[in-house]
Amino acid sequence: MLVKPNGVKYWRLAYRFGGKEKTLALGVYQGSSHVSLIEARAEREKAKALLKSGIDPSQDKQLTVKSRELNAANTFQAVALEWHEIKCASWTAQYGINVLTRLSADIFPEIGNRPIRDIEPPEMLAAIRKIEKRGALDVAKRNAQVCGQIFRYAIACGKATRNPIPDIKDAFKPSEKSNFASIDTDEIPSFVRALNRNDARLFAPTRIALRLMMLTFVRTSNLINARWKDFDIESATWVIPAIEMKQRKAAKQNAKNVHVVPLASHALELLQELKA
Repeated sequence: MLVKPNGVKYWRLAYRFGGKEKTLALGVYQGSSHVSLIEARAEREKAKALLKSGIDPSQDKQLTVKSRELNAANTFQAVALEWHEIKCASWTAQYGINVLTRLSADIFPEIGNRPIRDIEPPEMLAAIRKIEKRGALDVAKRNAQVCGQIFRYAIACGKATRNPIPDIKDAFKPSEKSNFASIDTDEIPSFVRALNRNDARLFAPTRIALRLMMLTFVRTSNLINARWKDFDIESATWVIPAIEMKQRKAAKQNAKNVHVVPLASHALELLQELKA
């Protein structure tokens, strides 16, 4: 026991390592976080066991403290946000928001504060299971894929040593594949009549959009995000930039890559109505 002039008492272990005399701190005898004599003796025995194995107890203690600090800094959430920031440069803004929203809602509350290198397959599976239980099988699968990418990034950066996702893939609940709701060709006339009567009480822009969809067959997102400058009334064409289609790589290589949609006279009339 080392007693300071101010009366504070510390447990210390004197030992020799590599021909040098050294001292290992084992804790404070008094205070709220005091170490009892029994606890100090137990720590002494651990230190002696390390010495027998040729390990310096002081150095081992420093490595343990450093490891705890690294684990505290490299939580799953911290690493995920770091990965997200890097990947955002190659994503669209909306996709980046979607990825972060799913992680924040389903993954961070479960394992966000855990050191990423300590996360085991059962813990990861438990987080995915919670998503599956509410029937969101597609979201569960997407989150698992994203988490796999985060773990691979952590391994590359030396912040983790394994990716638990491949170990739990076979435990995922299989999703039931089904087609989107559709109507048969013989149902189209009744659909158009219901649209004209506005049985569903839709806003005018929505009714016009539905008619334009039937005349152009573009993706819903293309119609929703269309800009007036993309329409050429004189040539009766609608020019959709490649960046708005599934051709982002081509768009980056050549800005002239576009998708041209011919517009029937009825489509032009609808656009004029919509603009008014």
